[in-house]
Amino acid sequence: MTAFNLPVSLLNPNPAGSSDLYYSVNFGNWTLYTGSISAAPGAVIAAQAVPTSDLYSSSSRVDQQYTALPANLVPPVITPSSPEFGLFTNRDVTVTIANQNSSAISKIEYRIGGDPWQTYISPFVLNRNAYPSGTLVQARAVPIDPYYVASTATLRTLGVEVASIDGLAAGTFSNPSGDKNMVSNLSGTTSNRFAWGREYYTKDEVDYYFSGDTNAANAVPLSQSWLDYTALTFNTVKPGTRFQIGTLNYFNGTIVTDTGATSVSFTANLDLKMKSVSTNAAFDFQFELINQPNYEDPNDPWRDADYVKLANPYATQTISFAGIEYSLLLEFGETSAAGLSRFDEFYVLEGQSASTRLYGTLIETSSIDFNN
Repeated sequence: MTAFNLPVSLLNPNPAGSSDLYYSVNFGNWTLYTGSISAAPGAVIAAQAVPTSDLYSSSSRVDQQYTALPANLVPPVITPSSPEFGLFTNRDVTVTIANQNSSAISKIEYRIGGDPWQTYISPFVLNRNAYPSGTLVQARAVPIDPYYVASTATLRTLGVEVASIDGLAAGTFSNPSGDKNMVSNLSGTTSNRFAWGREYYTKDEVDYYFSGDTNAANAVPLSQSWLDYTALTFNTVKPGTRFQIGTLNYFNGTIVTDTGATSVSFTANLDLKMKSVSTNAAFDFQFELINQPNYEDPNDPWRDADYVKLANPYATQTISFAGIEYSLLLEFGETSAAGLSRFDEFYVLEGQSASTRLYGTLIETSSIDFNN
């Protein structure tokens, strides 16, 4: 049964005119039966035939209880204005929930993700900024009539349109700093190649270190250290996903004392394109150049390995691209044989060169509200 109260009719099986029917509800006063009775769930109806002449006597009393089996409510229908949060449009999604049951017997409750259930009054708006990974909307019909049971929950997932970015990653070195007699190829300029250190001895140094023995000085092989960046193109990159932006080549040379560099700025210039929208971003990083003493231990060549260290793998700059703020995370990846990388450190054996893959990750830091 799904409708209450129930109409109950009484049938008199005795000869016509021989008796009247009387009834009582829930053991109340007896009433002459004249037509259909309205019985609420759980009501006890008693009935008896009472004679209208002395030829008959009253019938025995008959009791009947009417019980209700609670009915399940029908689940509601969730209708969002868009199936996902968009990048450029549909950043606000309006959610409408329709009750498939009578409002006289039920109401709608809903919740977003794992939030508490709340009563649905009218359509509500969800914004991409609050749900950058999407969310789940649940709704259920709950009874306000005790003879109904809450419906199962309707589930509706709202996804997120993910950015897919193409581009080119160029890179340049600039602003080196180092020892008091530092030598480098950068003097107020930028380049994708940075070399440092002096690769020859002066006469004073030959006199000081080698007692004037030029042959002994020439027997020490000197060569500048250098970094070289090779740019790469990339495509279908998604925010939060690591992608290769280029290759960093490093030669660990032997240079004259006090002529080396201790740090250099590296700028990753990204030309980005997403859905025909283009922009350019410059992200600055500081490379620390760690020069290890040369012990020349044949059993532990890595003890002499110099290395490049990222002072901070996160760029201080952000860029607004298609209404979304991004920063860049930089890290070292796979290396060639003479190299070794540890996320933010890249080691190269003394006197050898190696390359490492340079990876970037675009980190979504915040979004711009187009309604403001």
